[in-house]
Amino acid sequence: MVCGHHERWGDSGYPAGLQGNEVPLLARIFALADVYDALISERPYKRAWTLEEARNELRAQAGRQLDPTLTELFLKVVGETGVPNSAPELSAAFISLNESIRASALEETSISVMITKAHQRLVYVNRAFSRSARYSLEEVIGRNPAFFRAQLPLYKTKRPYGTL
Repeated sequence: MVCGHHERWGDSGYPAGLQGNEVPLLARIFALADVYDALISERPYKRAWTLEEARNELRAQAGRQLDPTLTELFLKVVGETGVPNSAPELSAAFISLNESIRASALEETSISVMITKAHQRLVYVNRAFSRSARYSLEEVIGRNPAFFRAQLPLYKTKRPYGTL
């Protein structure tokens, strides 16, 4: 995934010559953070760019080097000061992100993801979770995650757990 951050949104990068949505989502996110960090950091060969200069460069690279949708979200998240905005603003920015991008991020990651709602009932598990736990979304929807403590060796403890 990390090597994919050298791929480019608008034209092919390296090592695989991917572009656009062919570039894994996590690699596109990493590329954005990497470019931003490189711009605002002082290096032996360059001065640190101002936040305004960095924001302008990200805008210039949106659709060329960087995913334009993610770039727009990133700029909302870091705000004018270069630090993340308040939690409600971050939530609103994330919610405004295209549903397919959010779903893709959850499905592409190799990290198991479980999402619960009220009363700790599962509403979503990703493919990584299903592979490691050997339970599909259909099998776990509506269950309490404590169910897995009794079912999976990874979660087994000496403490008994009740049924769901």
